[in-house]
Amino acid sequence: MILVCNHRQGVISVLDNLIAIGAKRVLRLFHRGTVTRQSLEQNAQQLSNLQAHWLEHKASGK
Repeated sequence: MILVCNHRQGVISVLDNLIAIGAKRVLRLFHRGTVTRQSLEQNAQQLSNLQAHWLEHKASGK
């Protein structure tokens, strides 16, 4: 898996050149619906919490 989501031409190229892996799996790559500022802020907060938890875990040496 490679991250190309911030490079539109790269995404298009990857999707155009995918080996047939089943339409359902490819369709899941496309976003449907709307994104609200509130949902983005919630996701950002969840990611910040996850990162803080990971850094604590990493610092504890477990």
